[in-house]
Amino acid sequence: MSRSSSPTTDYAAELQNLLAELSQNPERESVASELEVLQSIYGDGAIRIWHPSSNGKSKNDANVRYEVVMSLPSPHEDISVKVLVSLPTTYPSSSPPQLQLLSRYIGSYGADSNLFGSILRTFISVNGVEWSEDTVCVFDGLQNVLDRCTAWYEERLSAEKAGKLVREELQDHGQANSVKNDSSNANTDDRPSGSNDIGVPTALPAGIQIHTAEPITDRKSAFVGRACRIHHPSEVPLVLAHLMSDRRIFRAAHPIINAWRCQADGILHQG
Repeated sequence: MSRSSSPTTDYAAELQNLLAELSQNPERESVASELEVLQSIYGDGAIRIWHPSSNGKSKNDANVRYEVVMSLPSPHEDISVKVLVSLPTTYPSSSPPQLQLLSRYIGSYGADSNLFGSILRTFISVNGVEWSEDTVCVFDGLQNVLDRCTAWYEERLSAEKAGKLVREELQDHGQANSVKNDSSNANTDDRPSGSNDIGVPTALPAGIQIHTAEPITDRKSAFVGRACRIHHPSEVPLVLAHLMSDRRIFRAAHPIINAWRCQADGILHQG
Protein backbone atom coordinates (compact mmCIF):
# COMPACT_ATOMS: atom_id res chain seq x y z
CA MET A 1 0.00 0.00 0.00
CA SER A 2 1.46 3.37 -1.00
CA ARG A 3 1.84 6.01 1.67
CA SER A 4 0.17 9.40 1.21
CA SER A 5 2.39 12.46 0.96
CA SER A 6 2.88 14.58 4.06
CA PRO A 7 1.29 18.06 4.35
CA THR A 8 4.77 19.62 4.21
CA THR A 9 5.45 17.85 0.91
CA ASP A 10 2.10 19.01 -0.47
CA TYR A 11 2.75 22.62 0.55
CA ALA A 12 6.21 22.56 -1.03
CA ALA A 13 4.99 20.97 -4.28
CA GLU A 14 2.14 23.45 -4.57
CA LEU A 15 4.54 26.31 -3.98
CA GLN A 16 6.92 25.01 -6.65
CA ASN A 17 4.08 25.00 -9.17
CA LEU A 18 3.31 28.63 -8.33
CA LEU A 19 6.99 29.57 -8.61
CA ALA A 20 7.20 27.97 -12.05
CA GLU A 21 4.11 29.86 -13.17
CA LEU A 22 5.38 33.20 -11.86
CA SER A 23 8.83 32.71 -13.38
CA GLN A 24 7.30 32.53 -16.85
CA ASN A 25 6.03 36.10 -16.48
CA PRO A 26 8.86 38.70 -16.61
CA GLU A 27 6.75 41.13 -14.56
CA ARG A 28 6.41 38.55 -11.75
CA GLU A 29 9.96 37.23 -11.60
CA SER A 30 10.75 39.39 -8.56
CA VAL A 31 7.74 37.91 -6.76
CA ALA A 32 8.98 34.39 -7.52
CA SER A 33 12.48 35.23 -6.28
CA GLU A 34 11.10 36.73 -3.09
CA LEU A 35 9.00 33.63 -2.45
CA GLU A 36 12.07 31.42 -2.79
CA VAL A 37 13.93 33.56 -0.27
CA LEU A 38 11.01 33.40 2.18
CA GLN A 39 10.88 29.63 1.78
CA SER A 40 14.58 29.34 2.62
CA ILE A 41 14.14 31.56 5.69
CA TYR A 42 10.96 30.15 7.21
CA GLY A 43 11.13 26.54 5.99
CA ASP A 44 9.54 24.39 3.29
CA GLY A 45 6.23 23.94 5.09
CA ALA A 46 5.90 27.51 6.35
CA ILE A 47 4.77 29.01 3.01
CA ARG A 48 1.35 27.75 1.95
CA ILE A 49 -0.74 28.79 -1.03
CA TRP A 50 -3.96 30.34 0.20
CA HIS A 51 -7.17 28.77 -1.09
CA PRO A 52 -10.32 30.92 -0.80
CA SER A 53 -13.59 29.38 0.28
CA SER A 54 -16.19 28.46 -2.32
CA ASN A 55 -17.94 31.80 -1.81
CA GLY A 56 -14.67 33.78 -1.77
CA LYS A 57 -12.62 35.34 -4.54
CA SER A 58 -12.90 34.26 -8.14
CA LYS A 59 -10.39 31.75 -9.46
CA ASN A 60 -9.56 34.28 -12.18
CA ASP A 61 -8.23 36.71 -9.59
CA ALA A 62 -4.64 37.45 -10.63
CA ASN A 63 -3.53 38.49 -7.14
CA VAL A 64 -1.05 36.15 -5.46
CA ARG A 65 -2.03 35.05 -1.95
CA TYR A 66 -0.16 32.79 0.41
CA GLU A 67 0.02 32.07 4.13
CA VAL A 68 3.19 32.26 6.19
CA VAL A 69 3.50 30.40 9.50
CA MET A 70 6.11 31.92 11.83
CA SER A 71 7.28 31.05 15.33
CA LEU A 72 7.81 33.73 17.94
CA PRO A 73 11.44 34.24 18.97
CA SER A 74 12.96 32.54 22.03
CA PRO A 75 11.78 31.86 24.67
CA HIS A 76 8.35 31.67 23.00
CA GLU A 77 9.35 29.57 19.97
CA ASP A 78 6.56 27.08 20.70
CA ILE A 79 4.01 29.82 19.86
CA SER A 80 3.29 30.38 16.16
CA VAL A 81 1.27 32.92 14.17
CA LYS A 82 -0.23 32.64 10.70
CA VAL A 83 -0.25 35.64 8.35
CA LEU A 84 -1.95 36.02 4.97
CA VAL A 85 0.13 37.83 2.34
CA SER A 86 -1.80 39.38 -0.57
CA LEU A 87 0.15 40.67 -3.57
CA PRO A 88 -1.70 42.76 -6.17
CA THR A 89 -0.72 42.45 -9.81
CA THR A 90 1.06 45.81 -9.53
CA TYR A 91 3.40 44.62 -6.73
CA PRO A 92 6.19 45.59 -6.36
CA SER A 93 6.17 48.12 -9.20
CA SER A 94 3.52 50.49 -7.85
CA SER A 95 1.61 48.84 -4.99
CA PRO A 96 2.62 47.46 -1.58
CA PRO A 97 1.57 44.04 -0.29
CA GLN A 98 -1.15 43.62 2.30
CA LEU A 99 -0.74 41.52 5.43
CA GLN A 100 -3.54 40.05 7.52
CA LEU A 101 -3.34 38.11 10.78
CA LEU A 102 -5.15 34.78 10.37
CA SER A 103 -4.43 33.46 13.87
CA ARG A 104 -7.35 34.00 16.21
CA TYR A 105 -5.21 33.14 19.21
CA ILE A 106 -1.59 33.83 20.07
CA GLY A 107 -0.77 31.22 22.65
CA SER A 108 -3.81 31.10 24.93
CA TYR A 109 -4.79 34.75 24.39
CA GLY A 110 -7.41 35.79 21.86
CA ALA A 111 -6.01 38.35 19.40
CA ASP A 112 -7.85 41.67 19.69
CA SER A 113 -9.07 44.13 17.06
CA ASN A 114 -6.21 46.56 17.73
CA LEU A 115 -3.63 43.93 16.81
CA PHE A 116 -5.58 42.87 13.71
CA GLY A 117 -5.93 46.48 12.58
CA SER A 118 -2.29 47.39 13.12
CA ILE A 119 -1.18 44.43 10.99
CA LEU A 120 -3.56 45.38 8.18
CA ARG A 121 -1.97 48.84 8.20
CA THR A 122 1.63 47.56 8.14
CA PHE A 123 2.52 49.30 4.86
CA ILE A 124 0.23 52.33 5.15
CA SER A 125 0.92 53.47 8.71
CA VAL A 126 3.63 55.83 9.96
CA ASN A 127 4.40 53.20 12.61
CA GLY A 128 4.62 50.42 10.03
CA VAL A 129 7.12 49.49 7.33
CA GLU A 130 8.35 51.96 4.75
CA TRP A 131 7.61 50.84 1.20
CA SER A 132 9.08 52.13 -2.05
CA GLU A 133 8.21 51.31 -5.65
CA ASP A 134 9.98 48.42 -7.41
CA THR A 135 11.27 47.05 -4.10
CA VAL A 136 10.12 43.73 -2.63
CA CYS A 137 9.30 44.11 1.06
CA VAL A 138 7.25 41.14 2.29
CA PHE A 139 10.05 39.92 4.58
CA ASP A 140 10.35 43.33 6.25
CA GLY A 141 6.59 43.37 6.78
CA LEU A 142 6.52 39.85 8.22
CA GLN A 143 9.31 40.64 10.66
CA ASN A 144 7.44 43.78 11.73
CA VAL A 145 4.33 41.67 12.32
CA LEU A 146 6.35 39.11 14.27
CA ASP A 147 7.80 41.84 16.49
CA ARG A 148 4.35 43.28 17.20
CA CYS A 149 2.82 39.86 17.94
CA THR A 150 5.71 39.05 20.28
CA ALA A 151 5.35 42.36 22.15
CA TRP A 152 1.56 41.86 22.36
CA TYR A 153 1.99 38.32 23.70
CA GLU A 154 4.59 39.36 26.29
CA GLU A 155 2.31 42.17 27.49
CA ARG A 156 -0.43 39.60 28.17
CA LEU A 157 2.01 37.33 29.99
CA SER A 158 3.22 40.24 32.13
CA ALA A 159 -0.33 41.34 32.94
CA GLU A 160 -1.27 37.80 33.94
CA LYS A 161 1.86 37.45 36.09
CA ALA A 162 1.28 40.81 37.76
CA GLY A 163 -2.33 39.90 38.47
CA LYS A 164 -1.19 36.66 40.07
CA LEU A 165 1.34 38.53 42.24
CA VAL A 166 -1.34 40.97 43.36
CA ARG A 167 -3.76 38.17 44.23
CA GLU A 168 -1.07 36.32 46.19
CA GLU A 169 -0.08 39.51 47.99
CA LEU A 170 -3.69 40.29 48.89
CA GLN A 171 -4.21 36.72 50.02
CA ASP A 172 -1.13 36.90 52.24
CA HIS A 173 -2.31 40.18 53.74
CA GLY A 174 -5.78 38.73 54.21
CA GLN A 175 -4.36 35.80 56.14
CA ALA A 176 -2.19 38.13 58.21
CA ASN A 177 -5.19 40.32 58.99
CA SER A 178 -7.20 37.26 59.99
CA VAL A 179 -4.51 36.23 62.48
CA LYS A 180 -4.28 39.81 63.72
CA ASN A 181 -8.05 40.05 64.22
CA ASP A 182 -8.10 36.75 66.08
CA SER A 183 -5.37 38.09 68.35
CA SER A 184 -7.33 41.31 68.86
CA ASN A 185 -10.41 39.38 69.95
CA ALA A 186 -8.33 37.41 72.46
CA ASN A 187 -6.65 40.51 73.96
CA THR A 188 -8.91 43.30 75.18
CA ASP A 189 -6.04 45.83 75.33
CA ASP A 190 -5.26 45.60 71.59
CA ARG A 191 -5.94 48.59 69.38
CA PRO A 192 -9.08 48.59 67.16
CA SER A 193 -8.36 46.77 63.94
CA GLY A 194 -10.22 49.18 61.65
CA SER A 195 -10.36 46.43 59.04
CA ASN A 196 -12.48 46.64 55.90
CA ASP A 197 -13.41 44.43 52.94
CA ILE A 198 -10.00 44.71 51.28
CA GLY A 199 -7.71 44.66 54.30
CA VAL A 200 -5.26 47.12 55.75
CA PRO A 201 -3.50 49.32 53.14
CA THR A 202 -0.08 47.99 52.17
CA ALA A 203 2.81 50.36 52.85
CA LEU A 204 4.96 51.43 49.92
CA PRO A 205 8.65 50.48 49.95
CA ALA A 206 10.90 53.23 51.33
CA GLY A 207 11.69 56.03 48.92
CA ILE A 208 8.87 55.27 46.46
CA GLN A 209 6.36 57.97 45.58
CA ILE A 210 3.40 57.37 43.30
CA HIS A 211 2.46 60.14 40.86
CA THR A 212 -1.17 60.26 39.76
CA ALA A 213 -2.32 61.76 36.45
CA GLU A 214 -5.54 63.65 35.84
CA PRO A 215 -8.48 61.29 35.10
CA ILE A 216 -9.50 60.73 31.49
CA THR A 217 -13.25 60.24 31.05
CA ASP A 218 -14.57 58.10 28.21
CA ARG A 219 -18.20 57.00 27.93
CA LYS A 220 -18.90 57.67 31.60
CA SER A 221 -15.82 55.71 32.72
CA ALA A 222 -12.85 57.44 34.35
CA PHE A 223 -9.32 56.15 33.69
CA VAL A 224 -6.44 57.21 35.95
CA GLY A 225 -2.75 56.63 35.26
CA ARG A 226 -0.20 56.18 38.05
CA ALA A 227 3.59 55.96 37.84
CA CYS A 228 6.53 55.59 40.22
CA ARG A 229 10.27 54.92 40.16
CA ILE A 230 11.39 51.52 41.49
CA HIS A 231 14.87 50.29 42.32
CA HIS A 232 14.44 46.50 42.30
CA PRO A 233 11.96 44.00 40.78
CA SER A 234 11.05 42.79 44.29
CA GLU A 235 9.29 46.13 44.84
CA VAL A 236 6.76 45.48 42.07
CA PRO A 237 4.33 43.23 44.02
CA LEU A 238 4.47 45.62 46.99
CA VAL A 239 3.56 48.60 44.80
CA LEU A 240 0.76 46.65 43.11
CA ALA A 241 -0.56 45.44 46.46
CA HIS A 242 -0.51 49.04 47.75
CA LEU A 243 -2.56 50.18 44.76
CA MET A 244 -5.01 47.30 45.10
CA SER A 245 -5.57 48.19 48.77
CA ASP A 246 -7.25 51.37 47.47
CA ARG A 247 -10.98 50.60 47.52
CA ARG A 248 -11.64 52.50 44.26
CA ILE A 249 -8.91 50.63 42.37
CA PHE A 250 -9.85 47.26 43.87
CA ARG A 251 -13.48 47.65 42.78
CA ALA A 252 -12.76 49.15 39.34
CA ALA A 253 -15.05 47.81 36.62
CA HIS A 254 -12.35 47.86 33.93
CA PRO A 255 -9.24 45.64 33.90
CA ILE A 256 -6.12 47.10 35.51
CA ILE A 257 -3.13 47.32 33.15
CA ASN A 258 0.42 47.69 34.41
CA ALA A 259 3.96 47.53 33.06
CA TRP A 260 7.36 47.98 34.65
CA ARG A 261 11.07 48.03 33.80
CA CYS A 262 14.04 48.10 36.15
CA GLN A 263 17.78 47.58 35.89
CA ALA A 264 19.26 45.77 38.89
CA ASP A 265 22.71 44.21 39.24
CA GLY A 266 23.48 45.18 35.64
CA ILE A 267 20.49 43.21 34.30
CA LEU A 268 17.39 44.74 32.71
CA HIS A 269 14.19 43.29 34.21
CA GLN A 270 10.76 44.05 32.86
CA GLY A 271 7.22 42.83 33.04
